[in-house]
Amino acid sequence: MEWTSEKINEVYAQVKEKAAQDPAFREKFCKDPVKTVEEFTGLAVPAGYSIQVIEKGDGIDAVYTNGELLSDEELDQVAGGSCGANACAAQGTGVNVNK
Repeated sequence: MEWTSEKINEVYAQVKEKAAQDPAFREKFCKDPVKTVEEFTGLAVPAGYSIQVIEKGDGIDAVYTNGELLSDEELDQVAGGSCGANACAAQGTGVNVNK
């Protein structure tokens, strides 16, 4: 099984739903998202990838990246651009999955 952008979106929707219904799971996901996703799916998160969880009131958001983040200067150069989740994933720059 390979982590595709579709698989990431599918797993994220499942994790988000479970986190909304299960406070203990949500807490675990917020503390150690990579380990929680690996246990939840039975799939290893590829080396170099990270998951950052952002709590928003009763919900959560997560940013999945492959470690190739842009610097502030690079972000300033591309500000105002457009990058859909699938395009970013296809380029290997990560996927930002929002609520």
